[in-house]
This record gives sequence, C-alpha cells and structure tokens, in this order.
Amino acid sequence: GATSFFVSGQIFSNVLFTFLLASLFFLVGLHLDLSLFSALRHKRRQLTVSLIAVYVLTPIIAYVFSLLPGYIGEVFLVLGVSGAALGSPMIWSNLASADGDLASHTATFSLLFAPVFVPILVFLMPLEFNTSLVVGNIPIIAVPFLVGMLAQNYENGFLQDLRIHFSKLAFWLIVLITLVQFRLLVQEQGALYTSELLISSVFFGAFSLIAFGYSHLLGIFTELYEKESRAIGFIGSSKNVAIAFFLAAHLSGEIVLLVGVYYFVRQLMGLTFVDLYVHGEPKLRQRIGF
Repeated sequence: GATSFFVSGQIFSNVLFTFLLASLFFLVGLHLDLSLFSALRHKRRQLTVSLIAVYVLTPIIAYVFSLLPGYIGEVFLVLGVSGAALGSPMIWSNLASADGDLASHTATFSLLFAPVFVPILVFLMPLEFNTSLVVGNIPIIAVPFLVGMLAQNYENGFLQDLRIHFSKLAFWLIVLITLVQFRLLVQEQGALYTSELLISSVFFGAFSLIAFGYSHLLGIFTELYEKESRAIGFIGSSKNVAIAFFLAAHLSGEIVLLVGVYYFVRQLMGLTFVDLYVHGEPKLRQRIGF
C-alpha cells in the first residue's frame, strides 16, 4: 500500500500495476482444479444452468445497469462480460450449506472457456476497445496464467502454500492493484470524490443482490436441488475481477478503480447472503464496523 503512493505512470506502462495483475493471473492458474471434467461428468445440467447464469443472465442484468450515466455505466458492461469468480463462490457455498464442489468446478469451467465466451460478449456489448491493443496485451495475463497451471505439476511446498492461501493472496493483490490505480488517478486528476465511490458501491450492492436472486431462481425453475440453486446464485453474482481488471485497463483508470471497489462490495454482499442462510439476518453493519 505504501509503495503504491510512490508510483507514477499510465496503465500498463506502469510496471507495478502490470506486475500485480500478472501475479494475480499466476495465482488463478495455480489454483485451478483441473479434475473438473471428470467431476462434472454427471452434472451436465447443473453446469449448463450455471453457464447460462454467468454468460447470459448476469450480462443482461449488467447491461440494464450500464444505462447509468458516466463511468459507473461502463464498469457494469466490463463486469457483465468477465465470467465467474474462482474462489469466493465455493467458500460462500460451503458456509451457506450449498454445493461448494459445484461452485468450484463450474467457476473453473467458466474461466477455462472465458477465451471463447468473453470475446463473444464483448462483441455483443456496446464496449469500445482498441482490439489490436487488447490482443497485444494478452500475453501479460496469458503467460503467467499458463505458468501457474504448469506449476501444479511440481511438488513444492511454497507452491502448495500459494494454492492453499489463494483467497487471501488474491485479496491482497486486488487491494494493491486498487491502491495503485487510486494513486495514479490522484496524481493525474487531483482529489477523487468519496461520494462518487459511495454511490457506485450502492449500485454494485444492488447488482450483486439482483444477480444472486435471479441466478438462484434460475436453479429452482430448472428443478435443481436447493443446495445446487444456492451455489448457482453465488456463481452468477460473483464476477471475475482479474478479467475485469484486464478489460478495464483498456478503457480508463476510473473503470479500473471501480472494478476494485466492486470487489470489496461483492465480498460484503457474499457474506451477507451467507448470513441470511446461517443466521436468518444480515450482519452487514457489524462487518463494516458499526
């Protein structure tokens, strides 16, 4: 955090930002559960419903939110096309007595096939990217991601620790990426208005709530078990922040920062959903210190 306040430069020309993003994708590749294909052999319907929630239902909800003016609208388009988060849906599903294995395996499947689904959604959404620049920057995330996947084959204590503590390490990497981007914006534009970030947080919370509710209902309407429907709710409402950071970096620094803000709101909302199932009431006020 302290280091980020001494960094200057533009997105992707900034060495620290690029290094942190590459490190995040390395962790993602290292954490993937590559046994998912055999595990999902008997859960094809659940997988299909999950992918519909991630790549059809949630993007539609995100598009509706994108009609909001300014950067807050654009960030929803980025989130809508970014696929499912990897670690959080499994953790929340286990805490809420849902199907944690389904959440883990379908989120992994979603990530592995993101190179197919994400470009299609980007084409369908009103997002204006410099295509050649995006393609040129893909090695920044693809190389560490593949290295992480290959590193799973090595019996190494350090790598094993990285896999075990994936969620914690990813959390702090996202914190650092957000702080680096915050510092860059302050250097370029001066003070940022806290009210804008708070308003954005409210919309992010509403987006997560609606995405969770509709994804959960999708599981119920397709006659899945309640545990599976809960897991699909967590999968559909948790967008992949690593992919979102990469896409946002090709739009503007403000959108990169808002993706980081979304991540923290997403974590609070996920815990709120867990509280509703476990305690029957949200513990949001206690979690944020009130």
